[in-house]
Amino acid sequence: PYTTLFRSNNGRNQANTGSHNGKVMKRILAGQHLGAVAQLVEDWCEIPTVDQTGRSGNYDFTYEWPVKVQMLPATAERSKEIRHLFDDQLDNELGLELAPTNMPIEMLVVEKVK
Repeated sequence: PYTTLFRSNNGRNQANTGSHNGKVMKRILAGQHLGAVAQLVEDWCEIPTVDQTGRSGNYDFTYEWPVKVQMLPATAERSKEIRHLFDDQLDNELGLELAPTNMPIEMLVVEKVK
């Protein structure tokens, strides 16, 4: 368990022009702040993710991967595969990278349910 950190890479902001053959899941986040992209990565990769880019404004982000990856059971292996795909797509489209780090984050811990 570690926190994943977004940081600016080369400041590139390129559109994704690639295409895939076969069955591909493709989703688009349009006009979203990078905090929403960080939340998306956190949800799919099951690792706490924090936006540390310092960038403001809204961005479009298209992410896609083979349907077979999405259909895998929710395991560490699936999370690792999806993270690898996000790494490439974030770099290509937004000039961002995911970097492991140790930093304090706020978490809500439920100790007991009545």
